Amino acid sequence: MSQNHNGKQPRAGDEWSDPASGMVFVWIPAGRFIMGSNTTHIAEYPAHEVEISHGFWLGKYPVTQAEWQRLMGANPSHFSQFGSDWPVEQVSWMDAQEFIRKLNARSRGLFRLPTEAEWEYACRAGHTGDYGFEGDKEKLPDYAWFNRFNDEDSQSTLGVGRKLPNDWGLYDMLGNVQEWVGDWYDNYTQDRWIDPAGPDSDTGGRITRGGGFRYGDSTIRSTLRDFVPEHFKGHDIGFRVLRQSDNALTALTPRRTSVPDPALAEIVTGPRPAPGSKPGKEWIEPVTGMAFLWVPPGRFLMGLEHSQDKIYRVNLTRGFWLGKHPVTEQQWRRLMPGRPGKGDPKTRHRGYPSSFDDYPINYLSWWDAKRYIDTMNRHCGGGFRFPTEAEWAFACRANPVSEGAFSPEAIKEMRSRMLWQERIRFLGWGQTKYFEELKARARWGYDELGTWPIGQRKPNDWGFHDMLGLVEEWVQDWYSEELPDNVTNPRGPEVAGTSWQKVLRGSYNRERMPTPSVRGSKGCSPYGSGGEGVGFRVAREC
Repeated sequence: MSQNHNGKQPRAGDEWSDPASGMVFVWIPAGRFIMGSNTTHIAEYPAHEVEISHGFWLGKYPVTQAEWQRLMGANPSHFSQFGSDWPVEQVSWMDAQEFIRKLNARSRGLFRLPTEAEWEYACRAGHTGDYGFEGDKEKLPDYAWFNRFNDEDSQSTLGVGRKLPNDWGLYDMLGNVQEWVGDWYDNYTQDRWIDPAGPDSDTGGRITRGGGFRYGDSTIRSTLRDFVPEHFKGHDIGFRVLRQSDNALTALTPRRTSVPDPALAEIVTGPRPAPGSKPGKEWIEPVTGMAFLWVPPGRFLMGLEHSQDKIYRVNLTRGFWLGKHPVTEQQWRRLMPGRPGKGDPKTRHRGYPSSFDDYPINYLSWWDAKRYIDTMNRHCGGGFRFPTEAEWAFACRANPVSEGAFSPEAIKEMRSRMLWQERIRFLGWGQTKYFEELKARARWGYDELGTWPIGQRKPNDWGFHDMLGLVEEWVQDWYSEELPDNVTNPRGPEVAGTSWQKVLRGSYNRERMPTPSVRGSKGCSPYGSGGEGVGFRVAREC
């Protein structure tokens, strides 16, 4: 439907009621806008131009409990006691898709979730500020139901339409319930997009927009974005429905127009070492000044965490470059606006020096680190990425083994070794020198808050600094307790497990005595800080 009840082209804010469901929709015209922000959270960076090439009808309110129950036959909401016009919640992204499937069966089959871009465009309602209305944060309580007083036991949802609408007539776009949209989560780019619809495959979670009743006024805004697994259900997650106009394509066709950035440096390609090159060959990436060391192909034995007897045979058939150090504060600033996580360097690093340039950037979520790598690829020629867990462990051990080490006899012998022998074998130090060498090469067990500058401990045998102690480091893999044995170029699980966590390797300098086998994990939220002492280093394809 692309005409109003008078047969004319609708205007922004015109309403239409679906006769089958009784749901009310508001017309959103085609147009262009600036999506994201350069001044709020890094998950919303960079601001970029988006064109919505088609008008559409968007639900005037989030789907209510009454609308859900009429179509689905039950009410899953946690706050079902308050009223039928409260927004439905405790519904997953998959549940929302089932609701839409049934709605399409009763109507003309043009209903779906909005894309993230369509949602933000409608929320902004033509405004360029943080909200879809004229004014600042002082007016927010008139338009949004949120955790105004930062009360940990804050409230519940609220009946729809109790607050003022935005300037296009949409209610509850900010606060009340977060709203599912169609997209998988990914970092923004500076490209200009027409009808973007997000990644084609699972990145670990579906996007929610708008914030919920638990969010404070410092986070509620049109650009706020978060993501959770598509099977997740929460007390503050609902959705609203979009109906495509009759003349719009049923399937969107996203188009990207590359926008040259005058600030981008000359594209530089990394060197390709000669076949058989020894590990430790150094290459300096000229834009960031980051030093990389060559890691050749090889076999190794991975595992033996503490007294466990699990070891895994791994074969890496491709060489790669890996950062000599964790990414530093200075290297971060050369490419990225602002600082993720806690903003004051004094909360991150020890010693309060006049310059923090050589300290490792930390308090990073996995997505913060990925955003840096994405930006590095645009500035520095491509091929940069996280190391896989296996690549990280191989570079840390700096000790490939012969094919004979994969024999049943060798594996049996290795399983008889305890943690003490593991350290000696893989680090190549004699037993009497172990603690002396470990103190020289790794920093751990310090009570003081914060990190230290990179490179203050001796490197491992391939030249890598700070792989044990200083900061934990994000890698590419989703976390799994069990690792496959006798594998080639492993990359971890293909999708997030129920824990929805990424692997961390190494250890923070305040934690236990480090070993090459120490592995941990943390949740993968774009707004999570990753915590104290969490950083990363960059790998590069050859």
